[in-house]
Amino acid sequence: MRVEGSFLQSKVARRVFALFVLSALVPVAFLSVFSYYQVTRLLTEQTQRELAVFSSGYGTAAYERLLLADRTLGNVALEMTRDLAAAHLQKLSSPIVRSLVRVSPSGERKIVFGSDFQTGKAGVLDQEHLKRGEALLEITPSGKGASSVVIVRLIDAATPAKGWIAAEVNPVFLWGSDEELPYQTSICVLDARNEPLHCSSPDIQHAMVKTAENIAGRGVRGSLKLTAGKEAHLAVVREVFVASKFGKHYWAVIASRPEAAVLAPVSVFSIIFWGSVILSALVVMLLSVSQIRRTMIPLESLMAAARRVANRDFSTPVQVRRGDEFGDLADTFNYMTTRLDRQFNVLSALSRIDRSILSDLNVTAVVEEVLSRLPEMVKADFSVIFVLKHDSDRDGEMHFASTAHGRQKLVEFTMEDAMRQ
Repeated sequence: MRVEGSFLQSKVARRVFALFVLSALVPVAFLSVFSYYQVTRLLTEQTQRELAVFSSGYGTAAYERLLLADRTLGNVALEMTRDLAAAHLQKLSSPIVRSLVRVSPSGERKIVFGSDFQTGKAGVLDQEHLKRGEALLEITPSGKGASSVVIVRLIDAATPAKGWIAAEVNPVFLWGSDEELPYQTSICVLDARNEPLHCSSPDIQHAMVKTAENIAGRGVRGSLKLTAGKEAHLAVVREVFVASKFGKHYWAVIASRPEAAVLAPVSVFSIIFWGSVILSALVVMLLSVSQIRRTMIPLESLMAAARRVANRDFSTPVQVRRGDEFGDLADTFNYMTTRLDRQFNVLSALSRIDRSILSDLNVTAVVEEVLSRLPEMVKADFSVIFVLKHDSDRDGEMHFASTAHGRQKLVEFTMEDAMRQ
């Protein structure tokens, strides 16, 4: 299908073309932008929900492991009252406890197994909480970028003079393996001082700590964005309240995922979607041009024919071969111009005949002029004019003309009585 742009020289054609294009492109553009942002929003909200569920589950699992570690340490304390060997105690607490230290009321420390670690002074500990048989939770620096979680219990709550024990919880047991995290998901657990207890990604640890400092507070929950290096991350913060069991502590669990990974389907969707939009726009423009061309070219042909008629040029009919209203209009216009052409020819012929009658007194010449002009006025294959002689009412001349052969003939005759009657 050829598309020529000459018809767009018309103001009406340009206006209709612009109207068609705008009517098609504006809704498509609006739908495109709306769909793009809607898909982006849905992916973001879905990811935030997933991160919220995961961070809540991760915090709950860590808290349950703390409870299990506390029960294990209670069993260890009970066994220590029986003066069991350190190897037995280590076997009893493996793999939950990594290191165990016994501290006397005077502050003397004894490593039961594992390596030594820092603990608070006995005078600082909440003695009332310990005497109720509860455990205290301490966060001590480990020197490896994250703090260690330590559980402290009295060996015998009824006899505080026996001292207390402190167990460093095995990080692998408490936090699990980072390889088990969902794809491209990072996790970071911070204490009440925003000190990192565990972070799966050292690259994003600083960003998470800085974010937690800006939203620090008890009971914090919400979705946020953070930037690690030049990469944006979607993150969700959930609190793990451990104070009910382990004293005045609460943890914040931050789960994050790179925004680029979240919106990766949007990139593929954008390529397909915007390609479809551009293709749709081109198809709309092509169909618009084609439809306007089918409308304007017959109209321009009729306008040109009307100008020819105004100049009394009836030789060229309108060439519109269509089975619609434009075709009917062209046929009607051609019929009208044919009739006008015939009427003008008749008037012209009559005018010439009148001039011939007035200028030439020869009847034969006038008759020949009339016969030569008759085919222009009427459709006939044969014409004849009978002329009586001026000095007789019987004798006359028959003038014959043949339209098919284009010649005339004169015959002398005498009118019979029957014809004369």
